[in-house]
Amino acid sequence: ANFDDFRVGQVSAAPVNKEVLNALISEVEGFDTSAYTAASVSEYEAEFAEELAAAKELQSSEDASQADVDAAAEALSAAFASGKEKLVTIESKLDDSIADCIEDVMGQDAYTAESWAVYEEKLAAARALLESGDLTEEQADAAIAELQEAAAGLQTAGSKAELAGLIDEIESF
Repeated sequence: ANFDDFRVGQVSAAPVNKEVLNALISEVEGFDTSAYTAASVSEYEAEFAEELAAAKELQSSEDASQADVDAAAEALSAAFASGKEKLVTIESKLDDSIADCIEDVMGQDAYTAESWAVYEEKLAAARALLESGDLTEEQADAAIAELQEAAAGLQTAGSKAELAGLIDEIESF
């Protein structure tokens, strides 16, 4: 047997391709969360924190196998997608709050004119803020609080006959 071409040494493994993992880490870290509520961003980040940390560890590892890198990329991708489902836009938070207030309020005739005017003013301000398209969470929270306060301050209007009957009852007491 001729062993002249036989070389003793280390078998080199195919290089590990981390392009997909690197691109995914960049996408996750570069995702703009400025249009979302702080609470939903916290939930979003918590959803993939472990997977991102594991992916970053493999990113810098010289000993990572292709299978490990692929599995980390798949896990991070799934967790990132799941996290994005938890995000709530500031606009939708304000829009939902406006809808809730409208749903909880009876018609204008059920309230005193003064309390209705305050409610209408706060409702119009909240809608204008929503339509402006440029709002911060602090502005949305303030508009929601003012609208809820105005809705809570609505005073029911009694009928004149009802009021006259109460006055008669008090006078005869």
